[in-house]
Amino acid sequence: MQLPDVNLDTISDPATREVIQQLLNIIEALVTENAALRLDVQQLRDENARLKGGSGKPDIKPSVKPSPADHSSEAERQTRTPRGKPKKNETLVVTRAQRCVVDPARLPEGARFNGTRETIAQNLIIQVEVIRFLREEWFVPSTNTTILAPLPPGYHGGFSPTIQTLIPALGHDTTNVSQPALLNFLRTVGVSIGTGTVARRLGDSTGRWAEEAEAIHQAGLASGS
Repeated sequence: MQLPDVNLDTISDPATREVIQQLLNIIEALVTENAALRLDVQQLRDENARLKGGSGKPDIKPSVKPSPADHSSEAERQTRTPRGKPKKNETLVVTRAQRCVVDPARLPEGARFNGTRETIAQNLIIQVEVIRFLREEWFVPSTNTTILAPLPPGYHGGFSPTIQTLIPALGHDTTNVSQPALLNFLRTVGVSIGTGTVARRLGDSTGRWAEEAEAIHQAGLASGS
């Protein structure tokens, strides 16, 4: 199975783009691991069949395409390249260390501490942040009006730019997640959001996308005959 190409550059919000990239990396890792497990199972079946006197699945080698011409210099061709693929955790950067201890009740008498053994694991953290904005409010007696400090750019309707971008990105742009599945995902990670809100975000009730589309349309009309 090969994941379809996803153009993450079309997602404007950096936080949303990073979350989707992490999710795609996890999916790709699971697909690769599943393929390896399938191969191991098939090899075990073949070996079992041979032990029983039968024949395993024929080993059909894939066709090999001719290698492209080598345009490297003589010095480059003489340089040895490391064999084998890189280690699985070679490119990972450890962000947290946690010590795992053995329950003393499990240790028999005479047991001696023999050091520690390192195991690397990856984790995806999706955490909801609830922000209380304290907006300054100024009263102008001469005009009997008030001036209220604006929210940071992108905050609208009680949600951050990340959530507002993530909903259409998952619902339309990249994975076409269904509305019930998208609602369940948001609530599972801790976002307090209703069905109607998700539907409005997917349907662009604010009209901001429509305004942008109209501006692009008018620009196109102005540049052509």
